[in-house]
Amino acid sequence: MKKSDVEKAWTEIIEKVGSTPSMVFSVIGDSDSFVPIPWAKSVFQTALIEAAKNGGDTWILYRGFNYGVSSIVRRAYQKYGDMEFRANSRKVLVNNAKRHVKLIRIAGKTASSKAQQMSNQTTTESTEAKCSIEPRDKIAFLQGFQEYVSKKEVPFLSQTIDIKLPIPIVVLACEGDIQTIEHIAEALKRKIPVILIKGSGRATDLILDYIENKDLFKKNARVLLGLRFDENINRRVTKDLDEIAQAFDLISVFDVSSDDPLMLSNIIGKAIINCWAMENILRSKNAEARMKSQLEMLKRYREPIAYVSDPKYSSPTSLPLYFYFEYQFLQEQGKLKEHGHQADSEDVKKIREYSSQDEETQKEFSLFAIRLFRKFMGYPELEEIEDIAGLEKMGCEDFYYVKSSDILLWAMFANRREIAEMCWLRTENHLFIGLACAGVLKKMSAKAKNMKNENLLKEFADHAKIFRDRCLAMMDCMYEEDEQNAINLMDEDVSIWGIKTSPLDFAHENFMYDIVAHNCSYISMNNKWYNYLGPDKGTIMKSAFRKPGQFFNAPVTKYTINYFIFFITIVMYSAFVLTSTGKEYYSIGTTKAFEYYVYIWAAGDLLEELIICFGCQEARDRSHKRYYSRLRRHLHDFWNVVDFFSYALMFTALILRHYYSSTDFTAARRIFSLTLLVMYLRFLEFFRVYRIMGPFLIMIKEMLIDLTRFIALAVFVVLGVGMYYHANLWPDHSTIWSGNWVDWRIWEIIYYPYWQLHGETNNKYLEGGIQTSCTNVSSVWKTDPSIDRCPEEDWTVSAIAAIYVLFSNLVLVNLVIAMFSNTFTRVQENAETFWRFNTCTVINDYVWRVPSPINLFLPYRFFCCLKRNRRCRGKCRGCFNKVQELEFANEQRIYRIHLQRNTAFEIFNKM
Repeated sequence: MKKSDVEKAWTEIIEKVGSTPSMVFSVIGDSDSFVPIPWAKSVFQTALIEAAKNGGDTWILYRGFNYGVSSIVRRAYQKYGDMEFRANSRKVLVNNAKRHVKLIRIAGKTASSKAQQMSNQTTTESTEAKCSIEPRDKIAFLQGFQEYVSKKEVPFLSQTIDIKLPIPIVVLACEGDIQTIEHIAEALKRKIPVILIKGSGRATDLILDYIENKDLFKKNARVLLGLRFDENINRRVTKDLDEIAQAFDLISVFDVSSDDPLMLSNIIGKAIINCWAMENILRSKNAEARMKSQLEMLKRYREPIAYVSDPKYSSPTSLPLYFYFEYQFLQEQGKLKEHGHQADSEDVKKIREYSSQDEETQKEFSLFAIRLFRKFMGYPELEEIEDIAGLEKMGCEDFYYVKSSDILLWAMFANRREIAEMCWLRTENHLFIGLACAGVLKKMSAKAKNMKNENLLKEFADHAKIFRDRCLAMMDCMYEEDEQNAINLMDEDVSIWGIKTSPLDFAHENFMYDIVAHNCSYISMNNKWYNYLGPDKGTIMKSAFRKPGQFFNAPVTKYTINYFIFFITIVMYSAFVLTSTGKEYYSIGTTKAFEYYVYIWAAGDLLEELIICFGCQEARDRSHKRYYSRLRRHLHDFWNVVDFFSYALMFTALILRHYYSSTDFTAARRIFSLTLLVMYLRFLEFFRVYRIMGPFLIMIKEMLIDLTRFIALAVFVVLGVGMYYHANLWPDHSTIWSGNWVDWRIWEIIYYPYWQLHGETNNKYLEGGIQTSCTNVSSVWKTDPSIDRCPEEDWTVSAIAAIYVLFSNLVLVNLVIAMFSNTFTRVQENAETFWRFNTCTVINDYVWRVPSPINLFLPYRFFCCLKRNRRCRGKCRGCFNKVQELEFANEQRIYRIHLQRNTAFEIFNKM
């Protein structure tokens, strides 16, 4: 094999594709013989393309035949183009920078006809490159080209640094014949890693069978290769197989029958690193060169490549090779020892810093990660100019440089736990960042659940649990070491990844029950609840005279006043509904005043509910979620849904009362009465903050959810049985929907089976024995729906009724009892956690809420809205009456950062 031919082939391909590769896959296994063995070709195609996309600018070498493995590779490449570029797939040529995966035809057969030559030329000029050199020994030429590529050193992942590394290359073998076995043996001699595609049959499976059991070699060879072995073939193949077995350390296996397609990229990465380690490539004598090579690994990772910046590739398998190379380099040079945080700070700093000549890439890397995080967590998207200004205001002036927190974000998106762990330990504000990591991983787990991907669901959920457990362990340690600062930390605003909020508020917004229920959080909530007056009731009552402003701004005071006014409102509303909804309405002045007072109270209460829901009073410098996300979060609380339902009923009753002409206001009275019923149920919310009664209300709420699910099942059973009853007791009934809606027959259909659920059998009526107060004259019941039609006798109705009563009482009723029992046990076991979380919800509401209708007459509410940038929440709760010195506050903040760092390192070693 002439070396000049290989060099010419390399130069020719470089000219055609326009760039050097960062990864090369050589797919072999084409054969002229035919053994019909079906295998999962689509799995291999998906795995090949996903691994190629993860490798950067990847070349896929193949023989270019119209059959066998070449046709499988070609179809996979065409699917890649169709998915990546859609209708423009044929227009994006092989030398286009956007086409990061490039198909290279090399060492194929010479075109036998002019038509085939024209077809090859058209394909080559469009989406794949063809090497025009056609040597006599094509297999040897391909082997020589693979070795040349494996030894070719190029600027790894960048053209601006002199540090060079060999191009990573792997041989992917599937199917194949005797020549494939020889090719694999030769590749291993030349220290090129090989991936065997297990399950593709023929030579590939024969190699694996030979390694496992040599005694069955001849038998398996005849079946898999379809050959009649003579002694010469046997000796030649056995020699190659022995050489392959001796170099098995360079072989990896991908099983198309059981492995996930996205695992192939990880297998390739490990194979390359293993090969480089054996060749001592990573252990160069020049330490500075090693560090620069690591920097280049990361720089390539942060380059704004289209498929990297596209959110649809932000999956746990995005960029696995880059992450793996970076992590492996740290391990190989001895900087990453048993624990990730033991790497020297200067080494980590060098890896994460940017070159000063690449400022635009720095901003793009940081901003895209932040945008993706904000999208997952429900925060509004920002324009690019607003992003920069906003990050600077939040104390992120150095966001132009990649920090450990930025790499941590990408590590989470790619689900690289080791790198995420290392970067988390190198950040500041470990508690809040840990909570943010747990929150975004939980969101990604929910996305995976929607996509029905159980593997991703479990991986993300487990990773989120790891961060949550770390945060809980940190809170335990800090609470034992420095209780007061641990408590203060929970309500301290922190800026990270474009959001600014406190750990406690973030945990509450994202339903982290264990975090909110922790002693640190609970004591911090209590401080808010009593407005820092102390939990002793005697002290609080005395403060009403000593510190009236702080006392009346305390959430506990506003909570008590609000429900005292609410109780008076219910009494007035009851008096109005009982006495003054008839036509003599205007003759009773007292109840008229009651009615209008209820309207005013409802308007003020609705105003407060909207302020709390959309955060109208929150500080301007704090981050806020999108309005839709806030509304969903607000309506997640069952009692808020009841509140809005009562407002809707009140508004409907008001319309019927004043804008619907009636002599007795029957419709209005019914809606008023229903509204009053709902308001009495709303008053139960008063007991949420009490430790004994609160868990019972939680049980009621959860059981109502269970009841809703039960009704969704039972309604179809009731309708089915009711339809059978009606069809046989009142056959040929043609007036199902005639008359007023209250006279519709649907109510008759569901009436009997519904009450049978509660033990009312109605046997006489279902047997047709009751013939009073009804008629059998069709002309009467057809013209007057208010007159019932008499039922007919039918023994099958009694039989179905007996089966239905047995089924409903033994199965359906016991089912709902079992559901209630399970809910009771679950809530009882976590009663303290649920109660503390619900208490936190009440406290957060009453930090802002002003009792209605007082809120309609106090001017400071509107004054606060105009001064949000001065953090009016502090004014409302009166916690800034004693302002500490700025220097002391800054010292305390720095101390808490160091406390978190020390605690994170401590719990890391324990965990």
